[in-house]
Amino acid sequence: MNDPISSKPVLDVLDLVFSYQGKAAAASARSLALKGVSLQVPEGHFVALLGANGAGKSTLFSIITGLYAAHSGSVTVVGHDLREQTLSALAGMGVVFQRSTLDMDLTVQQNLSYAAALQGISRPDAKDKIDTALQQHDLVDFAK
Repeated sequence: MNDPISSKPVLDVLDLVFSYQGKAAAASARSLALKGVSLQVPEGHFVALLGANGAGKSTLFSIITGLYAAHSGSVTVVGHDLREQTLSALAGMGVVFQRSTLDMDLTVQQNLSYAAALQGISRPDAKDKIDTALQQHDLVDFAK
């Protein structure tokens, strides 16, 4: 087995910062969710995120999978920077969801776009496929 210190990580999260804007608060008020979070996962290793409700697990996962963009910091997946090489980075990971992957805060179209991105499908191809599927199943009125 490779030594985790000397092997290049397949997932490298460095100094992530992310905050949510409060819905009822003023535009400048933000709720800090992640502050300086770093994580490295060496090849061949398994990692589980555990913590109390509100600890930032879902936020971190959303950033790693490209649903959210961190305000600062970086995510690298199998050598691909998530911001610069999004499709290559997303294609290099597998995701197993704990429960249904529908995000009730997203529209049908946004949920489908997110799932397509996780599969490494380009935005233009995903848009075409989503539009076609919505039309085929008479769901265009529910897209948004």
